[in-house]
Order: sequence, then structure tokens, then C-alpha cells
Amino acid sequence: MRICLLAWGSRGDVQPLVALGRGLSGAGHQVTVAADPSFDPMISAAGLTADPFDAELGERLRAPQLQGFRDGSGKGGRQALARWRDAFRNVAPGIADHVTALVDQHDVFVSGVITFGAMLPVARATGKPHLAAALTPSHPTRSGTAGVMAPRPAADSVLNLAVGWAALMGSSSLTRPVVRATCERLGVAPPGTRGFVRQSWRTPTLLGASPRVVPPPRDVGQRVLTTGYWIDPLDPGYVPPPPLADFLASGPAPVHIGFGSMPSADPAALVELMVAALHRAGLRGLVSGNWRGWRPEHLPDDVLFVEDVPHEWLFPRLIGVVHHGGAGTTATAIRAGLPQFIVPHFGDQGFWGRRVRELGIGPAPLRRRELTADRLAAALDRLAHDDAPRGRAAAFGAAVRTEDGVRTAVEAVGRLLDGGSSGRLSR
Repeated sequence: MRICLLAWGSRGDVQPLVALGRGLSGAGHQVTVAADPSFDPMISAAGLTADPFDAELGERLRAPQLQGFRDGSGKGGRQALARWRDAFRNVAPGIADHVTALVDQHDVFVSGVITFGAMLPVARATGKPHLAAALTPSHPTRSGTAGVMAPRPAADSVLNLAVGWAALMGSSSLTRPVVRATCERLGVAPPGTRGFVRQSWRTPTLLGASPRVVPPPRDVGQRVLTTGYWIDPLDPGYVPPPPLADFLASGPAPVHIGFGSMPSADPAALVELMVAALHRAGLRGLVSGNWRGWRPEHLPDDVLFVEDVPHEWLFPRLIGVVHHGGAGTTATAIRAGLPQFIVPHFGDQGFWGRRVRELGIGPAPLRRRELTADRLAAALDRLAHDDAPRGRAAAFGAAVRTEDGVRTAVEAVGRLLDGGSSGRLSR
């Protein structure tokens, strides 16, 4: 089968789908990955075909007017939703053009969260198999442990289910420009909110998360399969930069503090906060950030700035991790058996912070706008010296490492294709 993985997004969105693509390729499928052109080397290194989106689309989603929400300083859900809707309106024509150009070249489509809306009318118009590849649970459910916005996270509740349906309807509003632009190019009528929600619910979904972290809820049916994490094997020939290798060898294991692709309105102040917290906790540290070319020039000897180091290699060499709560970073820290402290900025990051606390493998999350040097120092002290979460994280990581999410997902895709449009993902 010719399978296209629509993986547009940040590194955390793309890397798991590349791992999934490698598994599908190993099962005999021809796999193409459509993503931002900056990920072409990663895709090619996995032995897959890259079909890059226009680079300008990514820049539009990183527009300055969105920064206040991505760096955790924004206020209010309605304003955030309005700005994100405007951003999606700007990129809708480009996404629609690229997705519809792929229709005749592939037999099966697997879409990530950003391209999911565009693929719904394609699947409806062509009848070609379409699967959702999710890294965060999105189906409405009574389960608090599988509900990203569950108001009652410790219970099975109808209220959790209602909020889940409301969130799904809200996603319809957010992606409507992309859906309409795609329908225009296909010459079909766009679905209303109910049609969007109905088709979203029925789309077979692979959830690339550990069932130990997101226990599969009983009320989502056979259309969702929680497979385990999609992890690409680390390049055995990877050699760390000499400054990093020297730093790791020169003293006790450090803590890593970094917020992934989240920008900062004042990176100098943020790094100063990180360094102050490390010193108050008496720890060595690695710091990193996505600051559009800015990097700290002067750091103390016990703090090192790092860029683009594979987390799968780095995390097992640490004593703890502080991060933004991206699904991929959370997964890597869990698999490494590390205690972690999550500082959510927006989106699903608060959910992962909550699950880390509920599992007992890290402190309660703290929103970025509430972060201070004293609060970060207190969290760092717990990561380094509290034996209970450290022990639980180590044992939990060992259990999660026994899962093979890629293999489970590939087998599920095979069952679905063998069974046609009514095929089931689960056994």
C-alpha cells in the first residue's frame, strides 16, 4: 500500500509519526511523510519519502500574535481560540492545496492533529482509508484519566463526557477554514458541525501513548487503540558535542530544563530564573530553548546551554527533567525512568502535567506565568532528593519500555486494511 503520513507540526508532532512510518515501511508499505521541510533530513534518514509543505505555512503558525499563548503569558480561552482560528484561516489554502494534491498519489492516509480536518472531506469524497494518529487522547469519554479537559479527573463522570463533546465541537470551529478550503478544491459541500463531529468520532484513531499512562476508557469503542509510544531507535553512531560530553563527565548528573518549541517573550530573564533555581537547589543543569537564534552568552561553569540533542540519548544520563509538557518529551522522560516537573504553556500540556502527578512520578504542574526561581528550586529539590517519586519513576519507566507501540500500531493498520472501512483497530 502507498501510505501518506500527514505529520505537519513541530518536532514533537513529526518525530513519532516518522517512527510509525519506519514501522509501516518495514511491513512492506511505501511510506511518504508530509511535513515542514526542516524535517526532510529526519524523514530521509528513516528511509522514507519526504513531501514537504510550503515552509511559509509554518512561519504563519509561529506568528508573533500567537506568542502570548505559546509562551504561557496569554489570558483567557476565548481570545486564544480567536487568534488560533485566525492563524488557521491564514494557512488553510496552503494546507488544502497540498493535501488535495496528494490524493491520487496514495492509497491510505494517516493524519496528525493539524491536518486532520483537511483529511475528513478527502476521506468522505474518495472513500480512501483514513486514520487519525493522535499523541493525546481526544475522544469524548467519562474517564478522567483519558480526558484532556476532564473537570473530574479522579472519576468516571458524565460531566467529563460533556466537556469532551464540547471540546470536539470547539475543534470543529477551529479547523473550519481548513475543512472549507479543502471542500472547495474537491468540489464537495462542507460538513456542518454535527457532520464534522460525527465523522471525527468514527475515524479510526491510533493513540501513540502508553496504556499505562492513558488507560483505555471503556466507552470509546473499537475505533481507538492506545498502542504505546512511537519511538524511533536511537542512532547507535550518535556522538554528543564535545562540550556536552565534557560537561556530563565533569561532575554529578545534571537536571535538564527546557521548554521545547515554546518561545519566550524575554529569554534572558527566563535563563536567569533557571540558573538561579539551579543554584538554590545546589544542582548542575542543562538549559535549552527555542528563542529564534538567541542564546545565552555567559553561563556559570555548572550550567550548560544545549541545542538539538536527542532526548532518547540525553535523558538516561540525567537525574530529572523540567519541561513544557509536550507529549513527546513527557513520553521520553517516562521511558527513561526519570522524575519530571512539567510547566504547561498551553494546549494538552496541562493534561500531561496532571498525569505525571497522578502517577506519582513528579510534582504537581505549575503554569509558566506562575513560575518563579523559588518555586522551580523547590521542584528541582524534589526531583533530585525525594526518593519516592524517583523510585516510582524508575519502576514505571521499566514497565513502559516493555511496550512496542510501533509494532502494535502497524499490526492494527494491517487489520484495518484487511477488514476494509468497517475493520477494527483492536483485536
